[in-house]
Amino acid sequence: MRSVALKFVEGETFVDVLLAVGLILTCSTQLRYSDMPIGPGEVLLVLWLTISGGLVVLRAEGRVSRPSLTFLVFWLLFAALQCVGAATGMLIGDLHEASLVLHDIFAYGLAAALSVMCVWRPNAGGRLLRVAWFVCGAGALLFSLQLANAYGAFALGGVEPWYWNRLRGWSENPNQLGLFGATLLLLALHLLESSTHAAASAAALVFAGPAAVAGHLSKSDTFHVVVAVAILAIAGVKLLDWAFERGKVRIRSTVMAIAILGAPILLVASASLLLDNGEETMKSIIGAVTKDNGEGVGQEADLRVEIWRQALLRGLQAATLGLGPGPHLEIPSSVISGRRAPKEINVVHPDVNVTANFESHNNFLEIFLQAGLPAAIALAWLLAIALLTAYRARFVLLAVTVFGVTVFGLTNVNLRQPIYWFSIAMCLTCGERLRPVWRLTSTPLLLRT
Repeated sequence: MRSVALKFVEGETFVDVLLAVGLILTCSTQLRYSDMPIGPGEVLLVLWLTISGGLVVLRAEGRVSRPSLTFLVFWLLFAALQCVGAATGMLIGDLHEASLVLHDIFAYGLAAALSVMCVWRPNAGGRLLRVAWFVCGAGALLFSLQLANAYGAFALGGVEPWYWNRLRGWSENPNQLGLFGATLLLLALHLLESSTHAAASAAALVFAGPAAVAGHLSKSDTFHVVVAVAILAIAGVKLLDWAFERGKVRIRSTVMAIAILGAPILLVASASLLLDNGEETMKSIIGAVTKDNGEGVGQEADLRVEIWRQALLRGLQAATLGLGPGPHLEIPSSVISGRRAPKEINVVHPDVNVTANFESHNNFLEIFLQAGLPAAIALAWLLAIALLTAYRARFVLLAVTVFGVTVFGLTNVNLRQPIYWFSIAMCLTCGERLRPVWRLTSTPLLLRT
């Protein structure tokens, strides 16, 4: 038994499992200790960083590869711009909650250390592929346990798996569960795409199931939109590959070009027809991808527009230099009144006080508010590099995973989620030529180039 345990650790399987379980448990925010912003997921990630950093130092195996350099440039620039934003906020007398500022500093620091360490060690792409399998497997198990808990198979003290009629599992709100459901669903489909063995393909499909069910039951509108956008993106890329295979012009290339050129005309005609005669059809489409058959969509849209307008105005007041880490918007009056309703039990919200402690619910606007316009451009640059790297390596579903999580961040702030940066790290490293990293049977699972 001891020799097996030593082999387990020496083969670094233990380290990879530690990272995977830490990533998954970061969504279980109801399991955090008291009111602290730290839970079992964050503790495991810090432990993983400590062990991985120690291995890098002891073995002298670190290297400045292109992915690590990309992350280092981004995070150093991001940190510098956050400092400029904090100085700007002090100059204009911006009021903020110290606890929320410290929460952001810790979260960004953890995300930066995680992303750099993920790509720093040799054969980073192979390691991350193996971790992705552990992530999807552990995620399927965790989602299954949350579903069992929600439907009364067992009880967990201090955890309320339902928010009104929406599943939130062990997360504080349903949107957190929806984010992880969407990410793990798309990541499992990427593993299905990259697998070269029937058993691996079957495992990837099994892993995708609980994530899809949990995401759907969360009734997160963004989850359904992300899945729909991902399907359209996959279909579009695959059609383009089919039409222009290896750059050769064929009959199908001509047909595809005509279809692309004619698409705008078809869309305009369809929109006109729907506006004239398709009110019920439009309601059905909206109801299919939103919670409660589209009830409350108008109010949520108005709220988003209100806070986005406020975010732009505050960012311009700071001369597009940002205001530093932490939220910087005033809580809308509609949200304050809604929190007094009985259904708002068991949900953690910022306190209503003199400080501006509400977020913009948009990744790019939140970065614009905190670190200014240059930081928002830097984030777009990083995402563009990640998506292009994955696409050039012919990993369409991996690119779609990051694209989908980015779409999720257009109506929510998920920049502090470690799983988001793990997905970007996978994109940045998938173009490397890698050794076999996994064996389900005698056939190795390879990361293609």
